[in-house]
Amino acid sequence: MRVKNLKNVPSVKKMQTKYAQVLSFKYAFKYAFNYVLSNMLCSGCSSVFYCSTIHQKEHWKNHKESCRPYVIKKNEVYGRYLVAARDLPQGTIVLTESPLVVGPKRTTYPVCLGCHQRVDCSYHCSKCGFPVCNESCENNPNHSENECPIFQKGHSIGSRITDPTSCHPAYEAVTPLRCILLRSRDPAKWARLNTMEHHNEYRSTLTTLWNRNEVNTLKLIREWYKMKDEYDAETIHTCIGFVDVNCFEIKYQNIEICGLYPETSLMGHDCVPNTVHATTTGPSFRMIVRTSLPIRKGEIISTSYVDALKTTTRRRKFLKNTKYFDCFCPRCKDPTEFGTFLSAMKCGQCSSGYLLPKNPVEISGSSPDLDQVLWYCTSSSCSNSVKYGKLASILNKVEKEIESADSCGVGSRISRLERMLKKFSGKVLHPNHALMLGLMKTLTRAYLNEWNGNELEIKMEMMEMLQRKKELCLQLLHVLDLVDPGLSRPRGVTLYQLFTAELPIARIQLSQGEITGDDFIAKVDEILEYLTTTKTILDLDRLIVDYPTLALSVDKAIDTMYEEKSRVQELLK
Repeated sequence: MRVKNLKNVPSVKKMQTKYAQVLSFKYAFKYAFNYVLSNMLCSGCSSVFYCSTIHQKEHWKNHKESCRPYVIKKNEVYGRYLVAARDLPQGTIVLTESPLVVGPKRTTYPVCLGCHQRVDCSYHCSKCGFPVCNESCENNPNHSENECPIFQKGHSIGSRITDPTSCHPAYEAVTPLRCILLRSRDPAKWARLNTMEHHNEYRSTLTTLWNRNEVNTLKLIREWYKMKDEYDAETIHTCIGFVDVNCFEIKYQNIEICGLYPETSLMGHDCVPNTVHATTTGPSFRMIVRTSLPIRKGEIISTSYVDALKTTTRRRKFLKNTKYFDCFCPRCKDPTEFGTFLSAMKCGQCSSGYLLPKNPVEISGSSPDLDQVLWYCTSSSCSNSVKYGKLASILNKVEKEIESADSCGVGSRISRLERMLKKFSGKVLHPNHALMLGLMKTLTRAYLNEWNGNELEIKMEMMEMLQRKKELCLQLLHVLDLVDPGLSRPRGVTLYQLFTAELPIARIQLSQGEITGDDFIAKVDEILEYLTTTKTILDLDRLIVDYPTLALSVDKAIDTMYEEKSRVQELLK
């Protein structure tokens, strides 16, 4: 007999009920298993599980060193690099790290080898002769337990350093020597140091650089300081390479030195990075790396070794000459740099076009053939092409003229800089060219100083200046949103500069009846929005000494905005 509807057969209905129960149990078990696992997963690194909160606390001492929001990977292109172990929101601390070594930069004015401050060369170490601040710094372990005993063995070169305004080559040996000394003083740190790149093979082909290292560092250590038996040439060159390739600048107040951070140096470079980094003040000089953009799980964690507001040619030259690699990031590959035209120069044969290379990365950043690369007009109706060497010559002249106008000349500084913008913007260089953006940054600071404080007493004739500053800030922000986006410090500073123009403009407009009280309150809310962004950025960087004063100014500005809003709301009642 053929059954048309099996659902009505009792035995089949019983089987269906049993199967549904099994399925229900299966999915319930799977859900419960996943729920338990997700709650047992370490939220810091997402790479280990724990069986209970009690055990998590018990084992934290062992796990905390490896608990990281990233994992280290390796391939032939990048070598070792970092990828996110989980989704990282904006502002997430990726890592903090103490330096293996800190010391003077390769090229530096005389600095104290104890506290690293600039010195006037009036006091020299009584043992080795190098300039230090005083007796206390002479006995600082940074100096007394590192290079000082070695410098005592040979000629007193340090005593010859007497001009605080002149760089001295003897400092080139200090930081590499501090690296070498880890071999005997701290084998664990020495082992970590040797995980870093030194690029000896490539650097040895750079004759000028290699010879400089031979004379200023290797010869100084092995011959002048009689350490030939202790330190072989390969070890010294390798330590020079560790410093050259991996060092991060440490700069604040009266200190300009460098530090080696092995974990931080694993981050890949990108000219539009997803993190920002900075160091705390001495004596710890801890590196702090945080996300400026959201990073998805599995994405490469990147940083930048170059100023975002530099042209592609200059960025790539810097990276090749100092970090020994060519950058092929999306920004470098795009002739327009995401539509900012930050490298573009005006075409001399048509009225609307700008000159750009068709393939900015076709030649290495340090290649002598770079000057022979043709730049083409962007206008479809123009066939003009110019060799970069000719354009570079024009750029150098423009840069020198801007520097001259900034430092001295006829009229106020603001008028001189504005003349430079008028002379070159859109006529020789694209309005967003790096040199023009640098002028704009200088001008925004100059305008801030012009009215010197009391915004309530700003006269009406300042309105034009305020509007001009607002215009410059908005143009800078447009570019920064494309090449240095997210929670980056340049954006935060520029937003604050915008506030210093927007608030007095709104006050003047309200006092003159050009806007209503409701319009003013709406403007205050708009200003508060980007001041809050600035505060978010600066709050993440409270430990960084360049920003405490600005951070306090932002806090005060936010309080002022709320007071203004309340005052006008009271008047409207």
